[in-house]
Amino acid sequence: MRQDTLGKLAVGHAELLSKISELYDAICLLDLELDSLFQIKYPVSTVQPLLEREIPLSVSLPAVVHAIVCPADQSSVLSFLRPERIRTAFSGIDDRQECEFLSQRDHWKRIVLLPLDYEDGVVRRVLYTHSDHTFSHRQYQSIVRESARLRQLSEHDKLTYLFNRTKLAEMLETEYRELSSCGVLFFDINSLKEVNDTLGHDAGDAMLCQFAESIRSITNHDVHAYRYGGDEFIVIVCNAQPPQLDQLLEMWRDRLNHLIRQSGIPCSAAVGRSFSRAPFVLDDLIRQADEVMYQNKRMMKNAAKA
Repeated sequence: MRQDTLGKLAVGHAELLSKISELYDAICLLDLELDSLFQIKYPVSTVQPLLEREIPLSVSLPAVVHAIVCPADQSSVLSFLRPERIRTAFSGIDDRQECEFLSQRDHWKRIVLLPLDYEDGVVRRVLYTHSDHTFSHRQYQSIVRESARLRQLSEHDKLTYLFNRTKLAEMLETEYRELSSCGVLFFDINSLKEVNDTLGHDAGDAMLCQFAESIRSITNHDVHAYRYGGDEFIVIVCNAQPPQLDQLLEMWRDRLNHLIRQSGIPCSAAVGRSFSRAPFVLDDLIRQADEVMYQNKRMMKNAAKA
């Protein structure tokens, strides 16, 4: 059964059209069967506020798109406005189709298509509008940027800017569940309390930042560094192989020694490691690496006393 909401558009009601036209940059009636585009309002260089003329849709559409839409968005807009696509794009008379594009003048525009009749899954006539929503788009982008900034703050340690335990908990529930193997390196900085007590917390913070930089240098897409506690750091190596852990530790020691030579801030750390292929429980691997780290710390203390 055919549904028809508007029948023939009453373009003679200039007052009504003037009020409606204030909301839109363009208002057109697309007749897909007759291949016509009836312009109710469209941006023009003349002072005439309303255009009431009919032109061929297939001829005018590419020219209008190239004149109005920025080059990067022209292909997607042309595809969106293809009559063949529009005919069967709607699920009912109350459905709508939307598309956004950047104009030649760097304004964000939104196209809305509304079916004027709908029968057996096919539409023949469509109301086309596009309007400027640059302001709301910029507001949205600002919100997105602020949201990303707050997310960054929530998942990074404020001092070292490594990932924090909040981010680790998230990764434990998501990405780390899919690993085929995993390695953990557990670090504990030596003598941080003594530095804080004798030289002050600024000196301790400088040591922490230096150490964080040393393990940041070995990170990549599959190697993630976290500040686990006050002087504890862990590195998660995704889909690791045992020799890779040795290579990463060697790279870390080289980088730390280089930073010490540059800054003159002495720094050392006890290290523990663990490794497993799937299936594994990452919390258990972290505990194993922690235990090995404490064994290493005791050995370092005993060696210092000898």
